[in-house]
Amino acid sequence: MWILMLMFAVVANAQTEGIFTYEITDNAVTITSVDADGGDIVIPDSIEGYPVTKLADRVFNYANAQTVYIPSTLEDIGNAFGYLYHTSFVVDENNAYYSSDSFGALMNKEQTHFYKLPSYYSQSQYVVPDTVRTFARACFENCLYVEEIILPEGMEQISPNMFFACQSLRQIHIPEGVTTIGSNAFARCYSLESVSLPSTLTQLKESSFTECSVLNHVIIPEGVTSIGTYAFESDYALERIVIPSTVTAFGYGVFENCNAFSHLYYAGTEEQWGAISIRSSNNKLQSVQKHFEFDAAYYDELTVGCDEQIITVSGNGALGATENVQWHLWDEYAQTATAVVIDGTVDRIGKNCFVDYPELAGVVIMSA
Repeated sequence: MWILMLMFAVVANAQTEGIFTYEITDNAVTITSVDADGGDIVIPDSIEGYPVTKLADRVFNYANAQTVYIPSTLEDIGNAFGYLYHTSFVVDENNAYYSSDSFGALMNKEQTHFYKLPSYYSQSQYVVPDTVRTFARACFENCLYVEEIILPEGMEQISPNMFFACQSLRQIHIPEGVTTIGSNAFARCYSLESVSLPSTLTQLKESSFTECSVLNHVIIPEGVTSIGTYAFESDYALERIVIPSTVTAFGYGVFENCNAFSHLYYAGTEEQWGAISIRSSNNKLQSVQKHFEFDAAYYDELTVGCDEQIITVSGNGALGATENVQWHLWDEYAQTATAVVIDGTVDRIGKNCFVDYPELAGVVIMSA
C-alpha cells in the first residue's frame, strides 16, 4: 500500500492540453505526444504551473510542423525529432541545453552535438559548425536539395541513416579520425558521385552505400576489417573498388545488383585473397576481374572532379601509375574530357596518367 501511495504521489496520469499529451512527474512536465498537422508548434514553457522539461522519444513521429519553438525550460529532447523531416527549429536563447542556427538546424548548447537539419534546406552546400563532434541518427535524412555537406575535423563516427535519401548529395569528404560508417548512412544517395574515405576507417556497416546509383568507384582504406551486408547493393554504376589487405570478412550480398562491377583491386597477394571465406551471396567477388598487390596510396590525398569536360585534380600527393594496372580515379571522364587542370600541390605525375583521352586538348599545371 505504501509503495502504491508513493507512486501516485509522484506520477500523474496522462492528460491533454491543446495538441499536447503530457504527464507530470516530480513537479515537471514530460510531453508524450503531439497531434499537429502543419503550421508552427510552440512548445509551452509550463503546463498547470509546472515547467515543461522533457520530450518523450518519437513524440513528433506522426506530427507535421513547419517550425518548432523550443522554450527555455526544456532540458531533455531524447529522440523526439528523429522522423520530423521538414521542420526548422527556433530555440529560446535562454535555454541552457539547446541551440539553433540561422538555417533552423538544432544542436546542443555548446554546438558539439548535431540533432537535425531541416530537409527543406535549399542551398547547395551546408557547412557543419567546426565545434560539432557527434551526430544524431538520421540528422540529414531526406535533405533533398543539398549537394555538398562539409563535415568538421574531430568527429569519429558517421551515424546510422545520417545521409539517408539525400538525393542531391554529389560528393562527401569524410575527415580523418572517423572510424565507423553506420548502417544506411548513405543509402539512396542517388546523386553521390564520389566519396573520400579516411585512413582511420575500420568499419563499413550494413547497407552503408546501398542504392548510390551513380557511384563509379570506391577506395576502401587499409585498416577496414569487414564490409557489412548489402554495403554497396544496387550501386548500378560501380565499376571498380579497391579492397585493402586488412579486410577478412564480407557480409551477405555486398555487391548484389552491381551490374557494372568489373574490376577489383586488392592490396594483398593472391594467396591472402584465397584465405578469405566468401559466401555464395557474394558471387560477384568470384567472377569479377581481380588485380592483386594494388597500391592506392597515391590516391589518398587527391580530390578529382569534372565540370563542363574539364578535369580538376587537387590535393597533396602524386598522380601515380602502377606497373600492372592502368586505372586512375579520373579515367571515368576519359571519353569526354577536353582539358585537365592540376593543382600546384600535386608533386608527381606518373606514367600513362592520361592515355587514351581522345578529346584532350591540353593540360594546365598550376604553380605551387
